[in-house]
Amino acid sequence: MSHYVSNRQNLVQVPVTAQRHTQPVGCNLVFGSMNVRSLSKLDLLLNDFCDRSLDVMLLCETWHDSDSVPIRRFHADGFGVVERARPRPRRAEVSLTVNHGGVAIVAAAGTRLTAVDVDQQPTTFEFIAARVSSGPSSCIAVVIYHPGSSPVTYTFFTELAELVDRLSTYVDPIVLAGDANIRLERATDPHTAGFCDLFCSIATHP
Repeated sequence: MSHYVSNRQNLVQVPVTAQRHTQPVGCNLVFGSMNVRSLSKLDLLLNDFCDRSLDVMLLCETWHDSDSVPIRRFHADGFGVVERARPRPRRAEVSLTVNHGGVAIVAAAGTRLTAVDVDQQPTTFEFIAARVSSGPSSCIAVVIYHPGSSPVTYTFFTELAELVDRLSTYVDPIVLAGDANIRLERATDPHTAGFCDLFCSIATHP
């Protein structure tokens, strides 16, 4: 039986263990997953990071460009950052308008981030992946964002399944979060059923 729950605080304590010794050696990392709708709320994000003792933030709808002030400030304050801004059309590269979309993984000092190249370019959602390491432990963290303005299609599920399949080739545990814009509380919705079935089939695959 599978049980799907919604965590109101968006906080999950994830045990991360690397089998590198006779006895497992690992640690607990606290991840926060948030649809932030602009990194311009940076001070609020940093307050959340400290108040909730987060190790890693998985962010979507960051509305940033790679050279945005919030990204530079994260680096200046000692955070690790792996980010992917939504590509702007060439004619709009120097535009000052909001660059909607965008995903990022931000880690506190002492938690190492290394970008992971999954070698996939989905057309229905944005994503970023990084290896999160702390001491002898590591995991692969992934953030996805499927815009609410785009319909949920068969292609979305196919591309998401391909992403998870590629990630499954890594020996590290996987932490996947983000915003698929699917109403998971609506158990009878066909999109909800498709989403849950996808991850059930992955979880039960030998």
